[in-house]
Amino acid sequence: MIYQSKILNETTEILTHRSGLTVILCQKPGAVSNYAGFCAKYGSIDTRFKLSEDDGYTDIVDGVAHFLEHKLFESEQGDALTLFAKTGVNANAGTSFDKTNYYFTATRNFYEALRILLDFVTHPYFSEQTIAKEQGIIGQEIKMYDDLPGWRVYFNFLGALYHNSAVKIDIGGSIESISKITPALLNKIYSAFYSLRNMALVVSGDFEREKVLSLCDECLVFAPEIEIVSDEKPEPPEIVRDFVNQQLEVVMPLFQCGYKMRKPSANEEPIYFAAGEALCELAVGEGSTLYRELYDTGLINSNFGGGLDGSRGHCCLIFGGESPAPETVAEKIKTAFAGLFQGISDEDFERVKSKLCGRILNQYNTPIGAGRIANEAFFSGVDPFAHAEAYFNLQKSDLESLLSKEVDYSRFALSTVTGFERS
Repeated sequence: MIYQSKILNETTEILTHRSGLTVILCQKPGAVSNYAGFCAKYGSIDTRFKLSEDDGYTDIVDGVAHFLEHKLFESEQGDALTLFAKTGVNANAGTSFDKTNYYFTATRNFYEALRILLDFVTHPYFSEQTIAKEQGIIGQEIKMYDDLPGWRVYFNFLGALYHNSAVKIDIGGSIESISKITPALLNKIYSAFYSLRNMALVVSGDFEREKVLSLCDECLVFAPEIEIVSDEKPEPPEIVRDFVNQQLEVVMPLFQCGYKMRKPSANEEPIYFAAGEALCELAVGEGSTLYRELYDTGLINSNFGGGLDGSRGHCCLIFGGESPAPETVAEKIKTAFAGLFQGISDEDFERVKSKLCGRILNQYNTPIGAGRIANEAFFSGVDPFAHAEAYFNLQKSDLESLLSKEVDYSRFALSTVTGFERS
């Protein structure tokens, strides 16, 4: 199906390849580079599942999605990153709460690199020896992140908000959890979540459509229909606690604070997310009165930022950075949101709306930006332009509705990382 956006002046085609894989094609004539992302709907929050024909559920230990991402780059022939490097292509991968994406950008040798991408993701290689080696490597990575203040303050914040959602668990897992990973477990998870029917290939840039589809024909085999059944515990609206602190070696305290929100349905998500971002800009964006006050008084620095943070497993408004007085900043943020309840001026609304629309247009200027927006939309269950166009269709009433229904002071939490007290 061809999707066109007059607002964005963009065209995207979405089709189902004969293998069962969804292929998303974002043509950008004249682009100097091409982007390709091969993405599985599988992330760290997928901790318990079964296939429709299974008798019982399989529990997935923490960190498997991230571990599997690392392992797929290996094969009996060598490392996929080495193959990419020989083509002069910049390749990488990332595991999030709800997806794992393998991607590259290329100014040359695009089709050669696309073949490598399709090949290594669809040909896993797991052995006791290579898994043991990777457990040691990732174990060191986990230790590093355990001591990384910016990482800890974020996951401590999510732990303060969420009772049951696995977003509060470090994406990498723990040294103990990854020690339980076996070839049998990886093969079972790969067979389910890396079924081509649970994946999507996004190609964006100035490419030849038929060449891309021809490579899919060559590299991909038919995948049978599959139904993955998850077993997620319901998440109550209340937060776990309103404050958490951890002491680490830091010069300046770090903080994350914000509001726990309801996870919207697929249809309401685009406007919901756009309205949430707009509220954040109004309250504490760089053009707000509060931002200037905090910055001028030294309560925040250029590292401060915020916005709506959402995935298949969570949704919250979050703000953070460095501050000598995190509690003071958090209280001022709550006060700023309280001020929005008194009314939003038309002038402020239009200013923020224009800024957000400009941000979206900037993302579409690059193949990687356009490709990732289309990918996010597909896995959210909406058409490829729904999230982007929501910013242009935003009404002040959307902000007022979200503010009255979702911004609840009883669901506000603060996470801090402070230094050790010196004697």
